[in-house]
Amino acid sequence: DDVVRWLIHRFRELFPEPEIGTRTIANEIRQAAGIAVSRSTVQRTLREPKPKEPVARQPETAPKPAEAEKLKPRHILKPEAKNRTWHLDLTVINLLVVKFYVAALLDGFSRKLLVMRVYAGCPKAHTMVTLVKRAIKTCGQPRFLVVDHGAQFRKQFKAAIASDDNPKLSVVRGKRGDPRFNGKIERQFRTLKLFQRLAFFPFKLKQVQARLDSFRTWYNEHRCHQSLGGRRPEQVWSGEPPIKLRKILARDLVKPQIEVRREHHDGDPFLPKVVIDVRWPEELRKTG
Repeated sequence: DDVVRWLIHRFRELFPEPEIGTRTIANEIRQAAGIAVSRSTVQRTLREPKPKEPVARQPETAPKPAEAEKLKPRHILKPEAKNRTWHLDLTVINLLVVKFYVAALLDGFSRKLLVMRVYAGCPKAHTMVTLVKRAIKTCGQPRFLVVDHGAQFRKQFKAAIASDDNPKLSVVRGKRGDPRFNGKIERQFRTLKLFQRLAFFPFKLKQVQARLDSFRTWYNEHRCHQSLGGRRPEQVWSGEPPIKLRKILARDLVKPQIEVRREHHDGDPFLPKVVIDVRWPEELRKTG
């Protein structure tokens, strides 16, 4: 708010000593005024023009509970619904002397891999814009698109994304050297690199894309995700409710018949599917 921005500028005017840095200003404001402000906020505010001295005001009416819920701050890295925050990034696959570039687009809420595309050379900004717009037509429009500081995601990319077609879409670039900001998609790349290291990858572009499509389907539909409470990204994306759990105790008189099988997605031994069939006695009677 402008009152905090004015306070920071006023603080610097009263304490211009170089020994009092931005971290000290933030700490002093927190301790003396009880106002939550970070060092990065102080740094950013001091680079901006000083606002006019604010006038104290009170809301005309108290916000209703529903309106108060709308005003509740939500961090873009902790979305509460799908298509709130998307993550876009690039990685490199090295196959002996051949190098491929892989672009991936991931939904931050469900961890679903929306798009995974391979390129023979390093893609340009317009290529990334086309990838995002095609994903929007298929999956819906996000509110935020998190990218890093790659050359593909600079002014040309942001200008093309923030067009009339996507007026509510904001491109967010994290801090340099902070892998946590785009950590969700980096973790997905780690899984891809493990698969790529173990599996045999072809050297033709179309064949590599086919393997990536297979990996994306397996990742979304068959891989349990720890951050999703053991659920699969496709289950969270589609809004499928969690399964009802049933305990099996040693003292139970009724025992089920359980069968466990290992299957492979698309016949790939490095993309395993676990199949567990649980049949209770009443079900066995019905089927004879």
